[in-house]
Amino acid sequence: MNYVKPTGYNLKTPSTYYPEQQIIENSNRNANGKLIREIIAYKQKLNMTWKGMTADEMSVLAQLRKLGNFDCDYFDLETQTYKTISCYCGNITATPIKTDNNGAVTHWGEITANFIEL
Repeated sequence: MNYVKPTGYNLKTPSTYYPEQQIIENSNRNANGKLIREIIAYKQKLNMTWKGMTADEMSVLAQLRKLGNFDCDYFDLETQTYKTISCYCGNITATPIKTDNNGAVTHWGEITANFIEL
């Protein structure tokens, strides 16, 4: 089951998916030492890893990285349903594991990336 579905892109199902709800806040202590916490927003960060990808599958992820933002359906922890967010792709790390005779990478292993809600 693919827990992350970018609109218009056929992204390979991640090997692991670990969503993270981030709290954007402004927190300070007053003169009495009491914590004053202002919650500004709750945002999603969708952390993913893949055990391997072909060059074509990696190309899809790289295309998403270059976009300013995109819509993505994801499986939400709180509601246990799919929701849609506008997000961008964070840094991608990957290890090349196989090349062709010309030295071009044909297979990638240990790929990590995350989609971060705007």
